[in-house]
Amino acid sequence: HIMYFTLAWNSFFENDIFPCTKAELIEYLERSGAPMALIDNIQELEDDGEYIESIYDIWPDIPVTNDDFGWEEDEY
Repeated sequence: HIMYFTLAWNSFFENDIFPCTKAELIEYLERSGAPMALIDNIQELEDDGEYIESIYDIWPDIPVTNDDFGWEEDEY
């Protein structure tokens, strides 16, 4: 199973849900109407019993600035 995340899915990871367990996160995503592909990706994560502290624990290289996207605004 190939794991991927999209920026559109970022809206499902509100800061107030963290910290949480993997099971709590899946339950939250199901209740909030997240796409099944996103829930499937979370289910594929290893569950070591530790709390997930932030989205960076799930998606460490999430782009957060224009520089992270690999393009410059003045190019467009």
